Amino acid sequence: MKTTNLAQILSAVAIISGLLLVVWELQQTRTLARAQMIHDSFSDSYNYYLARMGEESSAVHIKACLTPEKLTPSEIAINHADTETLWLEMRRLVVLQAIANFDVADLEAYLPVPMALFLGRPLGWHKYETSIDSWPLELKAAAKKVVENNSIVKCEDQLQSMINTLAERGAER
Repeated sequence: MKTTNLAQILSAVAIISGLLLVVWELQQTRTLARAQMIHDSFSDSYNYYLARMGEESSAVHIKACLTPEKLTPSEIAINHADTETLWLEMRRLVVLQAIANFDVADLEAYLPVPMALFLGRPLGWHKYETSIDSWPLELKAAAKKVVENNSIVKCEDQLQSMINTLAERGAER
């Protein structure tokens, strides 16, 4: 009799454990599916902006940094798309961190660099000045940290850094 009761108890524990495992796996699958859908949505937006940028984005980026007042309407659209791709990448990371429970410390360590570049662009700075109250908390914190530390990388400095890097690579050859 005791053996039968013990066997029944063990069977019940095994069944309950199995059900809990199935529930946990379903939650994991749901979380991954949601993360994939959001990633796909950001990818679609990113591809949209890449298509809008076309092959002229580098020249337009340089012109936007050096002589923004001379941008044509189509160049403004290209510059906007270029700036939005940086914004989308930061937003994507924040959303995926929230869904997939990535380590927030990793996100806090990563965000200041693209944020410093984003705020160094005239359109990025405009977005900061006009809409920071609607930004996700993580992006607000990164922006405020960059501004407080005076670590914004101005557009002109971004270009100079690229020129220096190219010159160094050319000298190495």
